[in-house]
This record gives sequence, C-alpha cells and structure tokens, in this order.
Amino acid sequence: MRGAVALGVLAALAGVGLAASSGLLISRAALRPEVFLSLILLVTTVRALGLGRAALRYAERLAGHGAALAQGARARLALFDQLSRFGRDLLGHERAGDLLARGGSDLDARQFYTLRVTLPLWAFGGVALLLLALLAIFDPLLAALGVGPLLLGAGAVLVRAGLASRAAARQTWVEPVQAFFERHGWVDAALLLALIGLYRISDIVLGVISNVFYQDLGFSKPDIATAVKTFGVVVSIAGGFLGGLLALRLGVLRALWWGALLSALTNLAFVALALAGPQRPLLYAVVAADNLAAGFASAAFVAFLSSLTQVRFTAVQYAIFSSLMTLLPKALGGYSGAMVDALGYPGFFVLTAALGLPVLALVSGIARRVAQREQAHLASASPK
Repeated sequence: MRGAVALGVLAALAGVGLAASSGLLISRAALRPEVFLSLILLVTTVRALGLGRAALRYAERLAGHGAALAQGARARLALFDQLSRFGRDLLGHERAGDLLARGGSDLDARQFYTLRVTLPLWAFGGVALLLLALLAIFDPLLAALGVGPLLLGAGAVLVRAGLASRAAARQTWVEPVQAFFERHGWVDAALLLALIGLYRISDIVLGVISNVFYQDLGFSKPDIATAVKTFGVVVSIAGGFLGGLLALRLGVLRALWWGALLSALTNLAFVALALAGPQRPLLYAVVAADNLAAGFASAAFVAFLSSLTQVRFTAVQYAIFSSLMTLLPKALGGYSGAMVDALGYPGFFVLTAALGLPVLALVSGIARRVAQREQAHLASASPK
C-alpha cells in the first residue's frame, strides 16, 4: 500500500513538473533564442518527465492493484476462517451459497473502494503537502493560505468516511463564522471584515518594495541592515508599547484610527527621502517614523482583533482574522514593482499613502455605528 501511494505521488509530481516545464519551454522557444543549446535542457526535461510520468503511472497501477488484491485475499481468508469456526451459528436459516455470495460481493466492493478512493486520496494528500512545503520556501503566506482549503477538504473526507462527527466539524468550522455574523449583524460584520482586510494595506504594500528602494537610492546593504533590522526593530517595539498604552487610554477604535493615519502619513516621508537622495540621517528618520507608526498600528490592531473574538471560538476566529489581515495587501504588494515602473518612487509612495484613506473612513464609520448601537442599548435599558 505504501509503495502504491509513493508511486502515485511521484506520478502526480511528474505531471505537475511536465506541465510547468512544457509551458516554460514554449515561452522560451517563442523568444527564438540565438543559441539553441539553451533549450536543450528544457527539451530533455520535458521528455524525461513525459516518459517518467507514464512509467510511474503504470508502476502505480501495478502496485495499487497488487495491494488491493492482496488485501482482498487476506479479507477472504479471514471470512472463510470465521465461517469455518462459527458457520453453524452464523448461517441460521440462510443458505451457505447465498451467504458466501453476499460476503464475496462486499469484499469486492471494499477492494474497489481501496483502489479507486483510498489510494488516490492518499496520493493527493502527499502531493498537496509536498507542493505546500515547496511553496513555503518562496512565499510562506501563500502556503499558509493553501493549508486552509486542504484542511477543509481533509475534514470533509473524514466526515464522509465516518471518522469524524458532523457535530464536531460544525463546531470547528461553521459555528465560529456563524457566531461572528450573529453577534454583529450582516452589515456590521461586512464592515469589520473589510476593515480587517484593508487596515495594513498602506504599510504592507510599501514594505514589499522598501529594501529595493533603499538599494536603488544608493545605500549599501550594511547601512540598510543597520537602519532597518536593528534600529528599526527597536523603534517598532517602542511603537508597540505606545500603541498599547493609547489603546487603553483612548479606546481601541480611536487608537486604531490614529494608527491608520500615522501609517498613511509616514509613507509620505519616503517621498522626501526619494527626492533628497542617499542621506543617512534622513534614512534613519524615515525608518524611525515608519517603524514607530507600524508598531503603534500593529498594537492597536491586535487589540481590535482580540475584542472581536468570542471566548468559545477565540482560536478559530483570531486565525481567520489574522489570515484575512494580510491577504489583499500581500496580493496587491506583488505588483509593487510594476507600480514603481509606472509611477516612479515618489508617485508610488503617494499612492500607498492614499490607500490609507478608505481605512480611515471605515474606522470612522464603524465607530459611529458602535456609538449609535450603545446609545440605543442604553435608551432601551433605561426605565421609562
């Protein structure tokens, strides 16, 4: 069984590699390289994967059928052994031929299930885990996002197979989301989710390209490392303490609003740095402002997310919120290079600052709705 699963995983990986390498070969060949030898490696890879996939698939079928037949043979031996020991008690009024025919039919169905369901599912799971591990090397966020659908699919299979109860699956996956919408209502819940998905968009989109910007401006890698990874981390911690303190003093939503404003405004400091050129004091000033605002906003945002979770579903709801927090900003940040090519660095930094304006509007709107809800609650609770 293990050999069949391993061969199935290898055959599927060969198929994935064949699709990727053949697409790369077509795109490279379309460029008409002057040296054809540059395509030989790709041509050889496509041929090897094409032949290897067919050979691995054939070997997987042989191993899978062999494992299924061996399992069926063992099951038949076990059935005949039980019938030989307890046949009189089991038969009752049944005829021996009918009982053997039904038992053999059930074993055939089980054998077919092993061959057509169990082995492909194990192979799919192995391929998915290997691809997610490979993806995690290049982009941990996308790999983390891929784990969710994989776990949901695995959970659905476990429920259908009877290995997990529907009640447990509903309590784990459905009830946390349902409770969130029931607690806040559809409109407020949609606004809150929009705020969660957009709050960090201003600094995350900029942060994707910031180190490239420093290098293009003329700073050396040691200068960048000292300013960003040492000085910046210390300032970010200080900003976190400041954000937590103001969240206690001002309230979570007001601290959240100030964090969004500071994150947007400090992006404009990069415009000054882009226009001034490689000046080290200005670099440290910009890094200090950016990391102080980021630490402040992060602390306020964590307090905000914590206030949204419910005691029964804290882990699941916080995991959903924290995943949603970086989904859109990371996706948009992937196009930061194209934005810089089109707008230049000053225009790009102004754009990232403008991305913070909808966040301010969302925080203000949610704060007004919360205040209205509290006033309505107090008015309904006061004696007439």
